[in-house]
Amino acid sequence: MKTKRSHQRWVHPVLPEFPITIAG
Repeated sequence: MKTKRSHQRWVHPVLPEFPITIAG
C-alpha cells in the first residue's frame, strides 16, 4: 500500500463511502 504523509483526506479501502480525515 502506498502511504502518503500529508494532511489530506484519504478514502479507506474498506469503507469507500466514509472519507477518513487524518488529523494528528
